[in-house]
Amino acid sequence: MDQPVEVCAGASPVVHRHLERVDRKVCAQGPRGLPADDEPGEHVDDDDGYKLGQWVMVQRGAFDKGRLDSGRKRRLESLPGWAWDKREAQWEEGFEHLCRYVDRESSA
Repeated sequence: MDQPVEVCAGASPVVHRHLERVDRKVCAQGPRGLPADDEPGEHVDDDDGYKLGQWVMVQRGAFDKGRLDSGRKRRLESLPGWAWDKREAQWEEGFEHLCRYVDRESSA
């Protein structure tokens, strides 16, 4: 998996810590490492028990409402595998697999 991307430069210590956790999670598990908003079992998902999934859900909610600072939006989007809508990302991933299959087999 890719190494973490430095997206925390200039952030407050709290924001820095949150973004580092998100970055580690994505680097360790890929895009599916970030919980979807409707996966309550995923809300405690850092090694130290930090509720990273809940924090991610708040960021996605702020984005949906147009309340997320553009700098924070840019930093989250710079993480490998970040998706604002996990279901859409999973659909896109499935469609990519289907396209490769059709290219290989010449049929769906």
